[in-house]
Amino acid sequence: MGWVEEVHQDILDAVHELKDGFLEFASRMIQVDTSNPPGDYSVIVPLVEEELRRFGLPTEVVSVPAEAAEALGFDRPRSNVIARLPGRRIRPCLVLNPHLDTVPVGDPSGWRYPPLSGVIAEGKLWGRGACDCKGRLASFALAMAAIKRAGIELNGSLVLAVTADEEVGGELGTGWLVEHGLLEADWAIMEGFINVIFRGCGGMLGLRILFHGESAHTSTPWLGVSAIEKAARGIGALQALQAELEAELSDIPEFRHSTINIGTIRGGTKDSVVPSRCEVSLDARLMPGHSPQLILERIRDKLEALAREDVHFRYELHPTRMEEPYLTPVDSPVISAIQRGVQAVRGEALPVCVSRGGSDAKYFIRRGVPAVSFGPGLKPDSMHHGTNEHIEVSDFLDASVVTALAAIDLLGIA
Repeated sequence: MGWVEEVHQDILDAVHELKDGFLEFASRMIQVDTSNPPGDYSVIVPLVEEELRRFGLPTEVVSVPAEAAEALGFDRPRSNVIARLPGRRIRPCLVLNPHLDTVPVGDPSGWRYPPLSGVIAEGKLWGRGACDCKGRLASFALAMAAIKRAGIELNGSLVLAVTADEEVGGELGTGWLVEHGLLEADWAIMEGFINVIFRGCGGMLGLRILFHGESAHTSTPWLGVSAIEKAARGIGALQALQAELEAELSDIPEFRHSTINIGTIRGGTKDSVVPSRCEVSLDARLMPGHSPQLILERIRDKLEALAREDVHFRYELHPTRMEEPYLTPVDSPVISAIQRGVQAVRGEALPVCVSRGGSDAKYFIRRGVPAVSFGPGLKPDSMHHGTNEHIEVSDFLDASVVTALAAIDLLGIA
């Protein structure tokens, strides 16, 4: 479209004029604990709302009805913050979608700086959420403010949707807003990394398997049935299925194949009692072409084969999460716009890949809206979800410029 070359310097100048305020914004957010669970947004939402308004962005808070939160087992309110940079027209519309929550800190003893300090040192922003996702939130907001500071009126509208609960599935965050028609978009950029564009994610299957036995005293174990022993046979069947999946290679090279991970095992009451119950939980990450229903049926087939051999082999399957793989086409305009922005800022092209993790992009892609992940932070160097999470300040600034340029590229100038 030619907009990138025309406005690059104006956006670059605006980002550098505004950078200190937005880095301080990111630091202040990191100092607020929003680890999920439990996902306490009582402090962060007013902070984000106030700061976005101070930066000149019209902002509103969308709170989820208490009964909807309670239905999903949440005992705290769920709220989302939406800021808008209106253009001449409502459409086309680009949504930038970071989130408010983080994973828990874990053991703080291994951190170089306190995990909730938001320290800026060594050219980096440090702390839980620095990368995932409070630094990204501030970067997206800086991109919007830079467009405004540069005096650029967009032809379409640019929306920042700062949402709840991405770390636990996003049903009351992006999912709620999209489902209730509050985020109608033509494209979406989710929080991501500056060295790769993710155009989608594989599927997921979360599953609890409950194995049944019969309790007895361990002096007479033949009077009982050990649920743990049955679970061990079931795990062997799951391992056999994993070996089969490893031979079914994905046509997306970085995805390799589908995987099954046994995450927890809980069983028994006392070492002198034959256990009557054992619960195994697993997490399966699925390549495109493997639906969660397909993998669930293959698990059932493996366990049914054991049940036919052993009358005492009894089990129940309880799916906890079933998500289909979702992809944005590689030739989508949103990918091209980001690539042009990266080329202008860094003189390079980014690899376009599919993530093995999860993302709120699913809520857009399911409705036919192309969505990709991009933002500050290096994968895997930024240690998102890990000890010493951080982002480079230079990446923070570059990502803000690229995001602004991509938005102008997609939406046009009025």
